Order: sequence, then C-alpha cells, then structure tokens
Amino acid sequence: MTTADRGYGYPHQALRKRWAARVKRGGVFCCHPRCGFEILPGEPWDLGHDPVDRSRWLGPMHRKCNRNTTLERRLHGVGLRVFRYRSPSW
Repeated sequence: MTTADRGYGYPHQALRKRWAARVKRGGVFCCHPRCGFEILPGEPWDLGHDPVDRSRWLGPMHRKCNRNTTLERRLHGVGLRVFRYRSPSW
C-alpha cells in the first residue's frame, strides 16, 4: 500500500502546505472534537483525516490528538461517530 493509497497523496500534501503557513503564523485551533486548543507555532501538527472517510480531511490537529485514535476506532466499530465536521476556513 502506497502513501497515496492511505490518503497522503498529492491532494493531502497540497492542502497541508496551504495550512502550514497559517499554522506557522498562529491562531489556528485543533479541529479534534475533544481538544479545540490552539496549535502553537512550531508545535508538531498533522492534517487530520475523517476516521470514516479517508478521502475527507477535518483540518489541522495537534499531532498527539490526531494519532491518538484508539477511542474513535472503537466507537466507530459499534456505529458511533465522534467527529463533528467543520468547514475549513481557508
């Protein structure tokens, strides 16, 4: 499986690049529903995918928030959705 197959191809890289300048300036908040705190300039961050539909992105997330998906996967397994979708404002 390639990185593009996992959702990290050109569209992901281009969108992350667009967000990178804003995150670097500051004032961008983590879109993880249980966080919502600001991503500080220089802090590690990821462009978070929708855990159900990997062709959709939720927006910037703290790296720790994005990679701690155990609960989300468990809840999705019983049919519950834990993410609220937000329209990115770029």
